[in-house]
Amino acid sequence: MAKVHNLAFDYSAYDNAEEAEAQRAIKYKKNPAAKPKKTSVLGVLAVCALVAFVLGFMIYGRVEISSLCSEQTKQEEQLAQLQGENVSLQSELAQKTNMSKVEEYAENELGLK
Repeated sequence: MAKVHNLAFDYSAYDNAEEAEAQRAIKYKKNPAAKPKKTSVLGVLAVCALVAFVLGFMIYGRVEISSLCSEQTKQEEQLAQLQGENVSLQSELAQKTNMSKVEEYAENELGLK
């Protein structure tokens, strides 16, 4: 670098810039002895197996959820049917325990007054 003498600014700080740049280039130079990393076939197979396991587990979970939902639907239908039957039986019980029916049965069948 050419040295310019200017009284307003000191360029001496930049005199060694070329040397510092050369040293930086040497510092970050690739090592020719270093071998590029090879991906292991066993490692790739292990990752593939792990991915397959996770996907299989997710599919199994979805199937279980689907079967549980269908079971829930069947149970809800059975509950609705049983609730309807319960209402029917309660009305039949209320009809049979009506006081006029009880009095009539007592007088006619049992001979009570």
